[in-house]
Amino acid sequence: MTTHRQSRCIHCQVKYRYQASGPIPPGGGRSNWGHFCDTCSDAISEALSAIPRRFENSWEKVKSWSVQDCLDHEAKLLEEAKAKAKEEGRPFLPIHRVASPLFDLQDSSNHNRTNYVKMPDGLTYLYSYWTKEGPEKGSVRVEMEKNLETGEMRPW
Repeated sequence: MTTHRQSRCIHCQVKYRYQASGPIPPGGGRSNWGHFCDTCSDAISEALSAIPRRFENSWEKVKSWSVQDCLDHEAKLLEEAKAKAKEEGRPFLPIHRVASPLFDLQDSSNHNRTNYVKMPDGLTYLYSYWTKEGPEKGSVRVEMEKNLETGEMRPW
């Protein structure tokens, strides 16, 4: 289903049609920004193209934490949150960032467990493992930013 919305450009105030699901054909044609008409969004894109990117992010494998460390810490955080909710007399509703797992199309009983967890060092890590291989063979990654001018890497 395609939904169009008539919008007014916040810069030039002209009316235009915005399609929240993206332009048709996908990846082609119109700019399709939610707040700017095609003319203004093209001008913004052109102006920004003259400014080089200074940072790039990537997920880098780490050795400082194992998948089991992440699972243990995640269970501890969950128990602390449950206890706090009970103490405050409110129902417990776990809220966390969701990570999309992979799927094994050859063996449907082999599940990919993937999640984000904030570890004691204050950084958020992404762990992932396959149930048939176990956490020992999984990986832990942290989001890093690379300064494209200096090459320096640091946590995002």
